[in-house]
Amino acid sequence: MDYPASDAPEEHSLRPSTSPRPCSSVYSDNFELQDLVHQVDESVGVAQLNTIEQLLQENTVLQEDVARHRRMWNVLMDLFDETFDMELLLRGSLEECKDKRSAAEVDWLASWGIRESVEVENWI
Repeated sequence: MDYPASDAPEEHSLRPSTSPRPCSSVYSDNFELQDLVHQVDESVGVAQLNTIEQLLQENTVLQEDVARHRRMWNVLMDLFDETFDMELLLRGSLEECKDKRSAAEVDWLASWGIRESVEVENWI
């Protein structure tokens, strides 16, 4: 069979190559185990660095959350202190009001010449 020169099959292309191919992947015919170990180590190192970076970012977010919660806690404690002080002040004011009202009732009755009657228990 006659082929044009450009279409003719090359006889040496059917024979396996005698020159080794460069090592480019684990799928090549010839590769170094040391290169594979290096690639795996490099991949693991990159993955570890990415994990560390992500953990540092998450840690920063958590630290900011803790700081915000502490500020809120301090504000709540200040409000609690103020509320407790107000409750004590109101309680004292209420007692003072009751005392003044009782004194005013006694004074008002006395101005009309009325004295409070004292009830005696078990008078029989």
